[in-house]
Amino acid sequence: DSSSGGTGGSANGFIDANPIGIACGLLSALFYTAFLVGSSRTATDLPPASRSMIVHIGSLTIAMAICPTYIPDGIIIQVAWVGPFLGLAIMIPVFLIANSAPKLPHGLTTIMAASELPAGIVCAAIFLGEAMPPTVFFGVIVVLFGIVLSESDTIVSLLRKHKQKQQ
Repeated sequence: DSSSGGTGGSANGFIDANPIGIACGLLSALFYTAFLVGSSRTATDLPPASRSMIVHIGSLTIAMAICPTYIPDGIIIQVAWVGPFLGLAIMIPVFLIANSAPKLPHGLTTIMAASELPAGIVCAAIFLGEAMPPTVFFGVIVVLFGIVLSESDTIVSLLRKHKQKQQ
């Protein structure tokens, strides 16, 4: 039902989409890209745990600036039972990216980080019961294919280096 703000078919055959949802998705992609680039180039001399903590403090600061009523309204207390699980789910990927990004070529970091997309969709389907139409899976495949295609030079170069080391 497109009136609920989600996606749905329309009479003219196009998919109706909430413009705010599209804007948030595009902003998410922008900030995630900035995070990946920043992780591979900024403060690489700091330990990964320190770099991860900086990212999380920044994220919390931005979240509280955007939604300042979460604490006074008690929303955080209502969902506190999932806090440790969400904390680990957020902390582990950021820690791993902070640890590996400075050691890998930028293109390979992008490809590895893109694996978060299908993982998020699978988790949404399993844990949240989200309906996943075939178009969602097709979209994931297109995005992953596009990333791999854009980084094909990096992949070929890494494969050549690996082959030379083995000989």
